[in-house]
Amino acid sequence: MASSVKLLIGVSYSSIAANAWTYNDVTAWAADSPNCASTVLLQSPINIDLVGAGVTENPLIFQGSPDSAINEAIRAELVINNHTWEVEWDVDDGAVNKYGVVYNNLVYKLNQFHFHSPSEHTVDGKHYDLEAHMVHSCYGDSGCATEAPGDENLVVAIFMNVGDENPFLSSFWPSLHTLSVDATAAHIS
Repeated sequence: MASSVKLLIGVSYSSIAANAWTYNDVTAWAADSPNCASTVLLQSPINIDLVGAGVTENPLIFQGSPDSAINEAIRAELVINNHTWEVEWDVDDGAVNKYGVVYNNLVYKLNQFHFHSPSEHTVDGKHYDLEAHMVHSCYGDSGCATEAPGDENLVVAIFMNVGDENPFLSSFWPSLHTLSVDATAAHIS
């Protein structure tokens, strides 16, 4: 079975309270974060029209490696909020070689990743079964436009459809479900 992965990249300069918003009333988003007003262009959720899509002259450069299995300084936490399961990455900023991306000569370190099912965004008007968001923030002395950590974000989105079972995901997915219904359950390490 042939598979394909669609990639969406966006840069934003905003922050929003994690549990305060809902897709049922996007006009209320501005109350918590003015940058999320309905008048802001390309506000989530968006439709990506592939007919007008182009090729970037400035591609993402992925750097670092997710070495949490061998580096005790990298600690992740599972957060379950009103919208999704979110894994906060390197919460103590312990990684020496930051896992993330370089875009427009700026370094964006991975802060967290989470999932939406069905996809938050659409491509040519169609939802995917799952959309993964890897949320990065401008980091260090690379020329970030804002000084507050987490204000200048770059999100890499990966759209997925249900297919054959993945042996790696199958090895821990049941444990994630257990944690979602019982916070005292054994944590994944």
